[in-house]
Amino acid sequence: AAFAFGAGVAYMYTTQQQQSSQSATPLPPPVELVYFGARGRAEAIRLMLEDLGYAYTDTRLTRDEWLAVKHSGRFEFEQLPALSHGDDATLRAPRIAGAKPPKAKFANRTAVQTNAILRLLARRHGLDGATAYERHRVDVLLGAADDVRTAYSRLVYNPAFDDAAARAFIDTTLPAWLPGPS
Repeated sequence: AAFAFGAGVAYMYTTQQQQSSQSATPLPPPVELVYFGARGRAEAIRLMLEDLGYAYTDTRLTRDEWLAVKHSGRFEFEQLPALSHGDDATLRAPRIAGAKPPKAKFANRTAVQTNAILRLLARRHGLDGATAYERHRVDVLLGAADDVRTAYSRLVYNPAFDDAAARAFIDTTLPAWLPGPS
């Protein structure tokens, strides 16, 4: 939730601040988002796809389904979330020394890693900032959102989680990363 909120803040910043003359280049259909049966790292992508008006398939894998396809070559670096879409030559995976070549038919049009996917969508729709400084601000906000998500994950997955830990997170961590209106 914290990451989706933070990434949403970064996305809203770009949509409110940017006066871009770039035209949108939507991803060609079909569009499919692949992740696990949780909001997690894919939620910010879902929010952005919805806001941009994409029709997409939200494929949610079980642990067993993921283990069956993880080493198939479809997902670069064997990671989720992944966003697959129509035949778009601009997303062909580069040949990296020592990297396994893509094996599956979707490997050349599947983007992985949350922030990379968010940036891809932002670039395709002219929402990544009109200047180098605006693009830098977007990168900073995405990094900060990831830091909040990491702190939140450490909190909720800690076996010693209790009300006091939650209160400390709300009172100290969140205000440091998500200041109020100025």
